[in-house]
This record gives sequence, structure tokens and C-alpha cells, in this order.
Amino acid sequence: MHAYRSHTCGALRASDAGSSHSARLPMFIVTITYTQPIEAIEAKTVEHREWLDIHVASGLIIAAGPMVPRTGGILVVRSRVSSSSFVPP
Repeated sequence: MHAYRSHTCGALRASDAGSSHSARLPMFIVTITYTQPIEAIEAKTVEHREWLDIHVASGLIIAAGPMVPRTGGILVVRSRVSSSSFVPP
């Protein structure tokens, strides 16, 4: 069972004017809501940050951060994969 659930909020499109091809890919804002106690979330922090680092380096994740208060997180991602296949650990 996952310690969170995610929801894709919608697609964004970067301006085509003077931007590279990758900047013109549709983007999604993904909200993550924790469904387990914060202790269970913190137990996965190292694994989650390693996962984030891989996908930030690949260009899939543009930005990521926690919500305040700490009830989940938000990701801004490029749509090289369908939103249904984008499942973080």
C-alpha cells in the first residue's frame, strides 16, 4: 500500500516563442496527499529523494517540493509519459 495518493491537476503548455523543443512539451502539476502517518512518510524520505534526483536529472521533473503544512507534495512534470504511468515510490 502506498503512503500517498496523487492527482494530476491539469496540463500546462510552455510558450513556443523562442523556447527549445523540450520546453514546448505539455507539463502537469501533480499533487500528492499523504495517506499514512508522517512517521511512515519520513521512513521513505531517502528513497523518495533518490527517485526525485533521477527524474530531475532526466528532465521529467521540473520542480518538486513539500506542501506546508506537511500533508503532501507537489511535482511539476513534463509529459513524456502518460499521467497514469507516473507513480512515485
